[in-house]
Amino acid sequence: MTFDFSSSDTHAHVFGPESDVITDLIAQLNNVTEHIHRKIKKHGLENRVNVIHLSDHGMDSLELRNVINLTKIIGNDEVKFYGSTPVLQIVPENMSKTDEIYNKLKAEAKLTGNFRVYTESTLQERWHFRNKVRTGPITVVADLGFGFQDMFQLAEWYRKYYNVTPTPTTKYGVHGYDNTYESMHPVFFAYGPRIKTQHVVEPFETVDLIYLFCEILGLEVPSYVKGNREHILDVLKDSEIQKLSRWFVISKFKKN
Repeated sequence: MTFDFSSSDTHAHVFGPESDVITDLIAQLNNVTEHIHRKIKKHGLENRVNVIHLSDHGMDSLELRNVINLTKIIGNDEVKFYGSTPVLQIVPENMSKTDEIYNKLKAEAKLTGNFRVYTESTLQERWHFRNKVRTGPITVVADLGFGFQDMFQLAEWYRKYYNVTPTPTTKYGVHGYDNTYESMHPVFFAYGPRIKTQHVVEPFETVDLIYLFCEILGLEVPSYVKGNREHILDVLKDSEIQKLSRWFVISKFKKN
């Protein structure tokens, strides 16, 4: 059984992850966690049910004064932008201008130091993003705390539907930055008869979670999965030890 609570993500985008709105939502989620734990205990399922709490990503704040307007840097050349802050794909209308536009962006990035510019061949392999179907000839990636001009449209949408007045210092929530940033790491904690007690595990990749689920459920992992089973074994008790766990395994794992 799975439950998904998306309101914290939506409201963190609009009001920022450090806002009182999010503090209140976290308190509500904590109450849900307590409710689940009590119900499991009430129905005598403590020796049968393993509970895993996790998020799909982290989040950080972005102020509008840190928005980079790429259209001004590119100038009169016509381009199309795909994606959203902090990662945009840029496709020139005239493909013969690709190198010229890339060099303009590269020079600005070097000057300001708040975003990075890549071609398909220079994208970092660890991102698993080198794919002509998914990537344009130019990819720009904002550094933590910075974004691109699409944020102005989002800010206007948030003003219209959530009554959030945009100012240069208004903070919005953004995720999708390089997963080496700790604020991008999701949270993970678990308890149950298969989970070690009072134990902290090393960070692991999100894709590795399927190995954890399959280990607990006794299922075979699909052959197309490209994670690492070894990364999640430290979460689990020895298969011969099935004692009740009332403590949490706590960690953070990087989004793949």
